[in-house]
Amino acid sequence: MANAMRRVASTTRRAVSVATLIAAAAGGAFGGVASAGAPAQFRELSAEAGTPPGMQFSTDAPRAGAKPDSVVTVKMSLALARMSVVAPRRGVAGGQIEFLQGLQHFASSKLATIKLDGYRCEDYDDAMGTLRVTDGQQDGRDVDGAAFAAFVQDIIAKMSKGSDPAADLAALRAYSLVASCRFRVPSDLVRNIEVAGIVQSGGGNAADIAGRAFLPVDLPEAPAAPAVDGPDDLVVHEGGGLTGTGPRDTLIRWNIDGARIPAPTAYVGHDGKWALRVPPVVPADGKPHQVFVTSETSDGKVTGQSAGRRLTVLPALARPVITDPEDGAVSPGQVLTVSGSNGATVTPVDKNGKPLGSPATIENGTARVSLDKNVPLGTAVRIRATDAATPVSDALFSDPKTVEASAISLLWSPSAAPGGDHLATFAIQPENGDLSSVVGKKITIKAPDGFTFQPISDEKSTVRGRYNITANASDKDGRNNGACTWLADLVSVSPDGKTMTFVFPSVDPVSRDDVVKKLSGGDYPPNQLQVTFHVTADANATAGEKTGGQVTVDGFGAAQFTGRVTT
Repeated sequence: MANAMRRVASTTRRAVSVATLIAAAAGGAFGGVASAGAPAQFRELSAEAGTPPGMQFSTDAPRAGAKPDSVVTVKMSLALARMSVVAPRRGVAGGQIEFLQGLQHFASSKLATIKLDGYRCEDYDDAMGTLRVTDGQQDGRDVDGAAFAAFVQDIIAKMSKGSDPAADLAALRAYSLVASCRFRVPSDLVRNIEVAGIVQSGGGNAADIAGRAFLPVDLPEAPAAPAVDGPDDLVVHEGGGLTGTGPRDTLIRWNIDGARIPAPTAYVGHDGKWALRVPPVVPADGKPHQVFVTSETSDGKVTGQSAGRRLTVLPALARPVITDPEDGAVSPGQVLTVSGSNGATVTPVDKNGKPLGSPATIENGTARVSLDKNVPLGTAVRIRATDAATPVSDALFSDPKTVEASAISLLWSPSAAPGGDHLATFAIQPENGDLSSVVGKKITIKAPDGFTFQPISDEKSTVRGRYNITANASDKDGRNNGACTWLADLVSVSPDGKTMTFVFPSVDPVSRDDVVKKLSGGDYPPNQLQVTFHVTADANATAGEKTGGQVTVDGFGAAQFTGRVTT
């Protein structure tokens, strides 16, 4: 066999040189079909320097470039017949048969892939934060390794026997390693896409052969002159800046109140956008300035000027602080004192940003905001601060305070079996002890889940059909003077029996000093009002603790009202 190989190698009439192979196999092929170039629906992409001969790139994107958000395909093919240019790196040299044997081994153990901007095809869309296209369709090796190996072995056998392999060698033109990638062009892409073709061993070793090309992207036309984003009246914080558009590859420079500002400057990128900080020479005093920007070439030539704008620079927005009450909780309807930046708008909000009261403007460092009277107990209240340069999305917030009822407390919660009723009592204790401050205040009582307010049904009662509710005065320890006021004629109950409302009358009948009970320690003047009423458990109520109730007194806040249904 060795003698036969030497005979073939020395028979120049029958042998075909490596150079002849290269010349005969010019051009690549896609999908295993002979081709002198890219398929008709594809156009060839110019390969970059360093791409090996025989590696070809093409795309179905328009000649003007791939449009953002469009779906395109790129392909790479490597003509196996031209592998002699890399054969020496594989140790394949010396003769035609040795070359063919090396080519046989190479093609049967290689895979072709494509990467986009360094990402695998199937990962590219995710890496760019865009919509996937059927998981990034990609073809791998379009050559059947076993079939190609058998084909080359047949050529070697013919050459060993002295036969003319010219026709078979010409057929090598039909064999290529091919990879393709179908993907969606990111909608916000601002540059061309690098397409890398890689031929690597099936074992996952480092790439042996690689080339690259660039897929042009049809970018929007950049403006001829710079433009500033935003309204005519611009407001920014100290250290902030503006954005805009301009001619690509130019320098953007400030002109403020007619003066050209040397620095800072901004470079207009390939996407035609720029961002420029306000120069330190502009004071953060809230006074407007006339500004525009210019675009310049690298040698300082002005190529355009934006329209004029008014620019106001504000001090950095301070984080708001609730100064009163400084510590502890807050109550529904309470007025809060807030400190912060002058001119800032402060608004009480919950954790989701829902307003819990009316906004106010900070003047001389402080503002007063009122919480809504119906803010649910347990709510975490924060103060949100914004100004002319700060949208709600960038607002600053105070530390939270929890909504509780400090002036109202539930002294006795109801406990009743289904269909039964029970007493409940709550107390109103003004901070200054002045019971007259409760006079004229609207009181709203919402029954807990599973309870309602029902009128007296005892046929023998002289107040049948009315609601059982009274008020009396007591001291801080609950000691009272025995006098009480009947409130049934004042209350109004909703049709569903869930809510009772009334306006508190004069406190004289329940707090007269001359009827204050005399105890061993002396007189105990009243400083709180107690309201007692009946609630009824629903006939079909399930046993257990019941929540959802609330007592609200205008100007004093609210307290949770709970109950229990027994078995």
